[in-house]
Amino acid sequence: MHATEPNLVDFTALLPVIHALPEAAGLVDSHGRLCAANSQLVQLFGAPFCGRTLLELTGSEPLFEAAARALGGAGCLLALELPLLERTWQVRLAPLRPGVVLLVVRDLTGPRRAAALRDRLLEGASEEARAALSRITVATAALGELDTRARTLAQIGARSAERLQGVIDELIGLAREMGAPQVELLRR
Repeated sequence: MHATEPNLVDFTALLPVIHALPEAAGLVDSHGRLCAANSQLVQLFGAPFCGRTLLELTGSEPLFEAAARALGGAGCLLALELPLLERTWQVRLAPLRPGVVLLVVRDLTGPRRAAALRDRLLEGASEEARAALSRITVATAALGELDTRARTLAQIGARSAERLQGVIDELIGLAREMGAPQVELLRR
């Protein structure tokens, strides 16, 4: 548990509250300064926080203003992009008593990066699969114009291409159901 010396006595009774929370949490004093934090919040900031305002720590005016409103009694929930920290946070501010606000932070950076990576992977794999399928389709159509044996092989290839098309369509459909963005690809 981390706390600044001048505020330690004022917040002693509240320290177990932030320590018990599984999320990154801290206490904001009446001047908008972070005066106590659990280890998860210290890890998120990765720098000394004692006595610094939320604006100094994050560069986010909306967060600083929301903390001021919470100090006035109006709690809130914010989604913030923090370029200074290269993070995306969901922040809840809740007044605990006059002059004290509970700050709870959920770091969304990792899940958002993973979703973006998933989306890029899906788009790239879909484009590659569709390109390969197009080449197979063209090649089998050309083979079909040759002798009887070549036509038989071309028909086998064409049926395989149709099955592959179905598999690709099904995978893209499942990915979309799981929240992947719309991937626009040419149909054959």
